[in-house]
Amino acid sequence: MTFSNVNPEVVELNAEALGIATFAGFASIKFGRLHSLVGLRNNIGHGGTIAPPANSEFTDLLAFTEQLIETYSETFKSWLLVRFAPPPPPPSKIWKIGKIVKELIEAIFSIL
Repeated sequence: MTFSNVNPEVVELNAEALGIATFAGFASIKFGRLHSLVGLRNNIGHGGTIAPPANSEFTDLLAFTEQLIETYSETFKSWLLVRFAPPPPPPSKIWKIGKIVKELIEAIFSIL
């Protein structure tokens, strides 16, 4: 789902829809500064703020944004691996031969 602003509430709503909201990695993501980022973007985009943010605020928000994107991406990858784990590969020929040999040895010793 999309809304005009991707704030923490929208992120949570989308996470519920996808089924990732209860994943431990997702629950640990900190979205706190997302409100500040969205608010600043709205002020600039709608003409409420003429002057750019101070350099320190800009670099803090940039670092937060980069970290949030990285954490969110890695969390989704982890969730996908857990949620949609690929099936194990089929047994190799060596494994099958070993199993047959083991069964033969067990059968021989059970006769003796």
